[in-house]
Amino acid sequence: MKRLQLALAAVWIIVSVSVFGCGDNKVSSPAVALPAAGDLVASSAAQASGIVGAASIVKFRYRMQAIGGGLTEANALLFAPPGSPPNGGWPLVVWAHGTTGVADSCAPSRNFAGLTEPAVANALLAAGFAVLAPDYEGLDAPGVHPYFIRSSHSNSVLSAVRAAQAVGSTTVSKAWSIIGHSQGGHVALSAAQFASQLGTDFPLRGVVALAPGSDLVLSSNLAFQSIDALISAGDLNQAAEILFFVQLNGSFAIHGMRTVNPNLDVRRVFGTRMLPLFDLALTDANCEAFGTAIINDLNAFLSGGGNLGSYPGFRRDWVTNNDFASIATANRVGQVRLTAPVLVVQGSADEQVPAGATTVLAQTLIANGTAVSLLDVPGGTHNSIVIDTLPQSVAFLKANR
Repeated sequence: MKRLQLALAAVWIIVSVSVFGCGDNKVSSPAVALPAAGDLVASSAAQASGIVGAASIVKFRYRMQAIGGGLTEANALLFAPPGSPPNGGWPLVVWAHGTTGVADSCAPSRNFAGLTEPAVANALLAAGFAVLAPDYEGLDAPGVHPYFIRSSHSNSVLSAVRAAQAVGSTTVSKAWSIIGHSQGGHVALSAAQFASQLGTDFPLRGVVALAPGSDLVLSSNLAFQSIDALISAGDLNQAAEILFFVQLNGSFAIHGMRTVNPNLDVRRVFGTRMLPLFDLALTDANCEAFGTAIINDLNAFLSGGGNLGSYPGFRRDWVTNNDFASIATANRVGQVRLTAPVLVVQGSADEQVPAGATTVLAQTLIANGTAVSLLDVPGGTHNSIVIDTLPQSVAFLKANR
């Protein structure tokens, strides 16, 4: 084998001298592109339950900046409307999904049949938009999902927008808008804050934030205040529903914080009943088992004579623990001026995102110079506002595309 290698080397030397002349001339090798955020890794045709208005659906994998440094990969779906795209491609809207969980099974590209996903995508497709739906970092992808971590949320979207340009079967515009619900509202506002990282070739036209998560500390305080008030008023069912979502979303938030600081001690924010359940969120095989486990434990606690207001779960005083609260505060959205106009939608009867937190968000955005339209929905719940205000959301996106 060594002789063969030496012989080949000698042949290369002879050929290079005869072709390129004297040794003073240098041979330049073609530049090899290094992997970068926004690279398209792979794509294939896909299906999505409940989608009736798409001419094509593509699932693709792309590179993005990882929360821990370096590059990682994530997934997205791209829906194209029927017909021929206009000059410059189909106007692009990103759908930023709400909380699904932190386990790989919770990736929407695995199952797009959520409570609101198909309805939103169908409405946008009918309005002539291509719809880009990223899973976010860590969902059916390497690592733990950095739930409610602003930089990861932003990178998941911005890299997907860039990678969508390389999906050859669908021509999309570089100008883009974004609509997000719940966690996706945080994602949308995070992406809007850092949209300039894409450069002037990718202008952000508009942002719709539906019941957006914005400030975990404020939302937690308001949620526990509501629980106490409902218990005092004798409305135990409503209090229990809000308490359930505090346990569920609070657990996801702590998992997200641990992607920033793996040394966080969860015993400082969870009581004795939630501690054994906490890691189930990471291994939830059907994206339902973790929530079911919380419900079963709450019922067992109450059946055993426990008081709803003292359930030893996600502790209300976690906000006084600076190790956790500082990460939550650092990942608030809406604290700077956004260049694109924003429509904020909030229901007064939201059981997951306190209406008061969204009011503060809108006021802060306006104070910072962002063009904000606020749509309050009396009696609207966390999920109902998505469907009930779809006409207003689509009209806003059309007016700003």
